[in-house]
This record gives sequence, structure tokens and C-alpha cells, in this order.
Amino acid sequence: EFKRVFLPGLDRSFPWGRQDDIDNVVLQGGQLYAAMSRARDELYLSHAGPPCLYLEALVDTVEMVDQR
Repeated sequence: EFKRVFLPGLDRSFPWGRQDDIDNVVLQGGQLYAAMSRARDELYLSHAGPPCLYLEALVDTVEMVDQR
């Protein structure tokens, strides 16, 4: 558990590797969830361009700091 967790690079290129390999997509999604769940007080997610498929559902429910 950490006070703050920063997870950068969560744009359309994530999950990395073969995105048509469902095992890869599920594995990296699970790893992302585990990393996110380690944040005790603050969680920072960033992306350049459109967000990855895991963040698309969160866009309307989280506080956006900067949308450039």
C-alpha cells in the first residue's frame, strides 16, 4: 500500500503487446487493477491522446486535472 500511486502511459497503446491476444489483455487489465488498488490516498492516471479501453468507462466518473 502506498500513499500515492502514479500510473502514466494509459493511452490506446495499452495493453502493450498483442491486443488481439485475449489472455494478454486480461492479464494486463488485472495487473493494472492491482496497481490501482495499491493507492491509499491518491491515484493518478495519465494518458496522451485517447484513454485506453480500461479508462474509457472511468472518464465520466473521475476528476480530470487537465484534458490537453
